[in-house]
Amino acid sequence: MRLIVERLSKTYGRDVQALRGVELSLGPGVLGLLGPNGAGKSTLMRIFATITRPSAGRVLWNDVDIAHNPDALRAELGYLPQDLHKLVKIASLPMPIPDWNGTAISCGVFS
Repeated sequence: MRLIVERLSKTYGRDVQALRGVELSLGPGVLGLLGPNGAGKSTLMRIFATITRPSAGRVLWNDVDIAHNPDALRAELGYLPQDLHKLVKIASLPMPIPDWNGTAISCGVFS
């Protein structure tokens, strides 16, 4: 299990840069993501959850680029943001999740 982040950047509009050149290499374990408001924590997590695409760079999950194959990470990621009400505005975002038998089932978020 390995998450690699290479030169990740996210820009909103013309001049709001939420992330700039982020580099990470993470293995198994527990990680805390701490920082002040506006530091890019939520943006980074939204990219990991494949809800937002980066402006530049890439994220690899077990050597698979999540922008090209998001299901590789979605099958193992649980993501529940503090501001869930904002996610409800996304119309039908299908995400396969494994059931207890390891069989994939689909779920969606509807507005």
